[in-house]
Amino acid sequence: MWTPPPSPSSATVASEDRGRPRIALLALLGVAPSAWALWWFGGGHGGAGELTEAGGPDLMAGLGHAVDLLGRVWPLLLAGLVVGAALEAFLPRRAAVAALGDGSRPLRAALAGAALGAGSLLCVSGTTPVALALRRRGAPLAGTVAFWTVGPLLNPAALALLASVLPWPWVAARVAAGVLLVIFVAGCLRDRVGRGPLRLPPPARRAPGADAGGAVRAFGRALAGMARTLLPDYLILLLATGIARTWLGAVPWQGWVVAGIAVAAVAGVLLVVPLGGEVPIVVGMAASGAVGAAGALLVTLPLAGLPTLLPLRGAVAPRVLAVSSCAAVLVGLTVGGVLAVLDAGLVQ
Repeated sequence: MWTPPPSPSSATVASEDRGRPRIALLALLGVAPSAWALWWFGGGHGGAGELTEAGGPDLMAGLGHAVDLLGRVWPLLLAGLVVGAALEAFLPRRAAVAALGDGSRPLRAALAGAALGAGSLLCVSGTTPVALALRRRGAPLAGTVAFWTVGPLLNPAALALLASVLPWPWVAARVAAGVLLVIFVAGCLRDRVGRGPLRLPPPARRAPGADAGGAVRAFGRALAGMARTLLPDYLILLLATGIARTWLGAVPWQGWVVAGIAVAAVAGVLLVVPLGGEVPIVVGMAASGAVGAAGALLVTLPLAGLPTLLPLRGAVAPRVLAVSSCAAVLVGLTVGGVLAVLDAGLVQ
């Protein structure tokens, strides 16, 4: 005789009902902000000016650069804050481990982090709060760093824009740079994440009265906390890099071949651009004859940026951030040198 399966207990049903609002909010807040930021990018709000315009150190010009850049990057920064807060409020710790691994296989974690970062369609200003949330939720270090750095480099929207204005060697060089950085992250961070499975604390018990209102309050607290953590450093350093950027207008990019590549590689790691904002800069520099410097900026501009480095220091060790930045500079030098030798100029 067939016996019907036992019906779920009232406690199980209540637990599932309490979890549904959180799952729905996580799905909504994880997709909608990135889609909105991509729409903003598609509307022609990207771009970041030129680095070849004449000039020198100028406080007011630097302030103007910083304000203009903030006006272009704020949708992506806001999208990253919303997604990061949603992850911090609703993502179970073991879900982060399931997505990026437990740290015992750094290459798998780095590949998954890079793919997730590219699929997020965010620039580095947007991936920074998400990376911070992932790390806090137990994601391995290799996956977190790859998400934060390699993801923006391999962003499909930026690659499509690049392919529309530059020949294929430039696109291939950028993809190759992303692969090199994934290998570096997996190899260099092996000692820190490869000493056995990541130990996670037991999941915290949720309040028995959690409902949609409680989920919204949890998200609000996470968003406010993340804004307090990230925004002060980000805004101050954005102003500082805006002022420093005025110095680059006086660099003789065409006359400095080797030195120009080195300056561009270091400057690219320190500056911040919106999604795809490096493309018009690279096009302008390549058209002016500074192919090597343009190649270095092609890699380093979308990768990091001083305003995004310091806010991560609470979740990622400063030494790891410094080593990752140095690796980005080395890859930028390599790509710039190769493109200078090939003289992969613009399509006429």
